[in-house]
Amino acid sequence: MLFRSIQSISPEVQRISNRPFDTTGAKRIIAEIHKNIKDPYLVLDVMFGLPGDTLNSFKQTLNFTLSLKPRKIFAFHTLILPNSEFYQDKYRYGINFQEDASHRVIETRTFSKDEINIARKITVYLTSILLKVPLIRNMIYFLGDEGDKNFFGLYDGFIEYLEK
Repeated sequence: MLFRSIQSISPEVQRISNRPFDTTGAKRIIAEIHKNIKDPYLVLDVMFGLPGDTLNSFKQTLNFTLSLKPRKIFAFHTLILPNSEFYQDKYRYGINFQEDASHRVIETRTFSKDEINIARKITVYLTSILLKVPLIRNMIYFLGDEGDKNFFGLYDGFIEYLEK
């Protein structure tokens, strides 16, 4: 199993969280993995609700992540732990989070409560499909490669179809 943490590809989120991520380098390395290992067990993680993130930039992160053709994606809800930098700067970033033991972000200045709930719903569907329905996962990867590389758009359209 190969694991890589992405968190976010948004330059704004990377700047605020001081966690740079080289998308070009990641694509190159993972392309080499796919070239040398047939159907690698690739696991990637992303986060939603990070300061500076938006629903749109989160979807862009998911599209990038899907373009790498992982077997699994872990999507983590951002936590604001006591005494962390984001905890100290919660007013600066407009972070509202649960004060109980979960410390989950409820909303930020750039990511509303409704959008956080949409992101959570997206990730539940996405992780379930990738893990439990490999035929659909592979179909989305194939169609994304053949089309405009909008992997998330294919996935999102499939979910809309299922919800009807």
